[in-house]
Amino acid sequence: MIGRLGFTVNWEGQGLAELQLGAAVFLLQDFHNPTVQENLMMFVRVDDLDAWWRHLQECGVLERYPGVRAKAPTLYPWGMREVHLIDPAGVCWHFA
Repeated sequence: MIGRLGFTVNWEGQGLAELQLGAAVFLLQDFHNPTVQENLMMFVRVDDLDAWWRHLQECGVLERYPGVRAKAPTLYPWGMREVHLIDPAGVCWHFA
């Protein structure tokens, strides 16, 4: 799923990988804990939210991966316009 979304894997080994999307860089660990995963949010700024939303719809992740769902760009009361994506592990991604 990560590759379809456009993330780059900078390096990986022994259950750990560094991923990047634009200026956002983070570590992804091969560790399964549903309680943590379903209560985790990641925030990523993108250059063009509408283009990101189109990419998300066209890349096939919403149809290909069970449980993946997304909410269209929405302006929230905290003043941020965001796309929300729930990944297969239950993590909520905020793209703004």
